[in-house]
Amino acid sequence: MNKDLLLSSYCFSLPKNLIATTPVYPKESARLLVYHKDTQKITHTYFEYLFDFVPRDYLIVLNNTKVIHARFYASKLANQSTIQMQNTSKEFLYHKSLGNTKHLVQIRGRASVQNLFLANDLQTLIELSRVCDDGYREVVFYKMPAHVTTLRVDSREFLTNLQNKTIMQDSEVMAFLQRYGKIPLPPYIKRKVTRQDYKDYQSIFADINGSIAAPTASLHFSESMLTFLQQHYNYTFVTLHVGAGTFAPLQVSSILEHKIHSEYCNLTQESAQKIMQHNNILCVGTTALRCVEWFANLNGLSLDKNVLHSMKYSDWQLSGENTLFLHPFNRPRVVRALLTNFHLPQSSLLLLVSSLIGREEMLRIYAEAIQKEYRFYSYGDGMLIV
Repeated sequence: MNKDLLLSSYCFSLPKNLIATTPVYPKESARLLVYHKDTQKITHTYFEYLFDFVPRDYLIVLNNTKVIHARFYASKLANQSTIQMQNTSKEFLYHKSLGNTKHLVQIRGRASVQNLFLANDLQTLIELSRVCDDGYREVVFYKMPAHVTTLRVDSREFLTNLQNKTIMQDSEVMAFLQRYGKIPLPPYIKRKVTRQDYKDYQSIFADINGSIAAPTASLHFSESMLTFLQQHYNYTFVTLHVGAGTFAPLQVSSILEHKIHSEYCNLTQESAQKIMQHNNILCVGTTALRCVEWFANLNGLSLDKNVLHSMKYSDWQLSGENTLFLHPFNRPRVVRALLTNFHLPQSSLLLLVSSLIGREEMLRIYAEAIQKEYRFYSYGDGMLIV
């Protein structure tokens, strides 16, 4: 079998000390590995010199999604008739609204349909309505009457208020998460969230709530670098809300068997027009690249862009669920260049990088990055493929 098909061929050994748990300051001091596709040459530099390697005729596409405070805690009501609380709270990770008052979450530990949980604000109730096949749970959020601010386990008043709960709208759920939730650091960062993480794990151009993980290539940009980009390049924003599936290792032997996670993405008509008008496109991050390529695939767009030129703007599909899986056997159609971080072995993101440069070159680059002690993953250093 072709080695490029085997998931085991996308593995490398990474020393634990190269997993970055905090970013570097200032942001421009992060290291940058530049891979030149035409010559296969590698240049080692720093992020402050990024634009020395990006021609001025490139359109730069950035993801403006914003990380929500998706991690929160709630205690199970053991018996609604007596309103007893279990001693330990469970960790919840919010994913997204499903519409019709349902929301998708992960719950650490056991939980069954109709289980009821009280969040640590002592006003928000979460009822589990369905256990999905992939281990995710569908829940409904309820709000207790405003005057319920303390928990008395033997209180009939509490039971009365439980019966008078009201379903929370999406905006109310977002407000609850923003106030009581925590920023969801990746699972490989084994430390508690600090106040600084709320700033560090959010790009300076984050604008639209919806992600539970940061588009990490965006984290390298300081105000001065973003200003330089805006003054010297054509650029546009797209939106792809990053889900927890971005960290999930593939569980297949052949990469063609993998069913990638779904993530919502959206382009404005203006951003779609800019993508249509440019042959040289650099995406900041794998999420921006997946969004652009999803749009291209959905609308029959390729590098010549003839199909899209013949379509009316009103016919373009600009938003939806993105399940595009890019790998060496399904390469990008329109994106030429990528700014990204260094990714986990056997991950869909590593396969995406391989779709641009091939598996063997990816492994060669990663081996050199490890030998040069680049910092890996979300808070790590960057790589430019151009």
